Amino acid sequence: LPISLLNILGVKDLGSVPGAVFSRPMITGHHDQGTGKQPNQKGEGQGGEVIIGSKTFTKESFLRWMNVAFQVIDWTTPAAWDVLIGEFLAEYALDTEIDAETKLAAGITQTEAAATDDYPGWVEAFYAAQTKIISAGGVRRRGALRVPDLIVTSLDMSASIGALIDIATATAQKVDGTPLGRFGGLLLSTPRVMAPTLEDGTVLYGKKAAFEYYEQRKGFLQAIEPKVGGVEISYGGYAAGGFMDATLWCKITS
Repeated sequence: LPISLLNILGVKDLGSVPGAVFSRPMITGHHDQGTGKQPNQKGEGQGGEVIIGSKTFTKESFLRWMNVAFQVIDWTTPAAWDVLIGEFLAEYALDTEIDAETKLAAGITQTEAAATDDYPGWVEAFYAAQTKIISAGGVRRRGALRVPDLIVTSLDMSASIGALIDIATATAQKVDGTPLGRFGGLLLSTPRVMAPTLEDGTVLYGKKAAFEYYEQRKGFLQAIEPKVGGVEISYGGYAAGGFMDATLWCKITS
C-alpha cells in the first residue's frame, strides 16, 4: 500500500456500528494520583471515581459512478472492466484520505510558531509543541506522558522541513560519540507522512491514537442499460472520523 495518512493511522470497522450518528465511549476523568502500588498485603490500593464520557461521530456517504458501453468491455484486452475496478478503488481511497486529512487539520486547536525558518528554529518549535501536547497547556496528564508519534505535512512543507531534518541528520557531527539520530528524545526519528491536499504551510504534530477514522465499504453496484448497450457502475461506502482528544495534536507554523 502507498504511504498515506489512513495507512498510518489505521482504519476502524464501521460495519457493525448502527445509526447515522454514534458515540464512542471514553474515560474523561479518573483518580490517577500516586504510584499505584499496594502498600502491603491486603492493603488498600489507589483509585477513585471513573467518569465515562463520549465523543460523537457522524457517518458520511461516499459514492462515485460511471457508465460504459458493452463494446469497451468486450473488445479490449486486458478487459477494460479491470481498469474500471482499479479506478474506482483508487478514487474511493483518495476521497476518504482527503476527508481524513481535512478533519485532522481542521480540528487541531493548539499552535506553536517556529522562531526562525531554519533547522534550529523548527527543532525548537517541535520540542515546544511536544510540551504543549503532553501538558495540555500546563496541566500535566499521566495519560499523555508519551511523546507524539507522527508528523503530517503539506506537500511544500514536506519538501522544506523534510529536507532540513534529513540533511541535518545525515551530516550531523557526533555528540560525545553518539550519532545525532540516537541522541536525546529521538524527535528527528518521528515518522513523517505527506498529505498532498493540505493547505500550503501546514505542519501537524501529534499522537496517532488521538484521531480515529471509521469506514465501511459497500462495494460495487451495477445496472444494465439494455436500450443503449451499456452498463452503469457505482462504488461507495460510509465513513466517519474525528478527534478523541484534539489537545494531543499541535500545528507548527513558521
